[in-house]
Amino acid sequence: MLSGLVTALRLLSILPIPGREARNFCDGLYWYPLAGFILGALVTGVSWSILLVVPQWPELSAFVALACTVIVTRGLHLDGVADCADGFWGEHTPERRLEIMKDSRTGAFGVIALILILLAKSVFYTRIFTEENYWLIPLAFAVSRFTLTVLALCFRYPRKVGTAATIVQGAHLRHLLGATALTLLLGIYAPLAVLPIFFVGLLIAVSLGFLARSRIQGVTGDVFGAACELSELGGLLVIALL
Repeated sequence: MLSGLVTALRLLSILPIPGREARNFCDGLYWYPLAGFILGALVTGVSWSILLVVPQWPELSAFVALACTVIVTRGLHLDGVADCADGFWGEHTPERRLEIMKDSRTGAFGVIALILILLAKSVFYTRIFTEENYWLIPLAFAVSRFTLTVLALCFRYPRKVGTAATIVQGAHLRHLLGATALTLLLGIYAPLAVLPIFFVGLLIAVSLGFLARSRIQGVTGDVFGAACELSELGGLLVIALL
């Protein structure tokens, strides 16, 4: 059963997780929220330790949180943000947009998108550590990874083959129901916070899914990455406002 969690953590992070992966790769979808929660707890723990040492400098903790997130995720999701920004607004046909998104080079739209999202995260993290609401950060990570299950189930894959094809084509309603239940269960320690984080993250991810469908006729691994980053950003905004 926990083989699905091994699959999820290996896919979504660089953590050297021991154990065997799930026979069905899509069974990792059940565990995406917990994988996100674990990553969020790791990021929170490291940055909180910095806050204990220099409590008068929350900006440093914010920077550490941001850096840790990039490190443990290999910057994979940020790459999706850049590719989507370049592809969605770079050309006029779905086929050409998909070609641009496969290009390893980053264009002007991608660079701008990365700068904006990193600046926004830095601002939100600073506010969160100033108000000492850092204990809610894992929820933003959990919800953002949960939204990938929603996209996989609700949208098609626009290419014949690709990294995310197996996930999209193998997603079932049981994966969504299981991931939803797990996400809400993880938020039981903060019931008043988890609901707005959940709905904001879901709204952002689904909106991106519809945008992707109009631009490239479906969702790809890059769209998953962008959805993860943007819904996480939305969750951090909610926490910063609490």
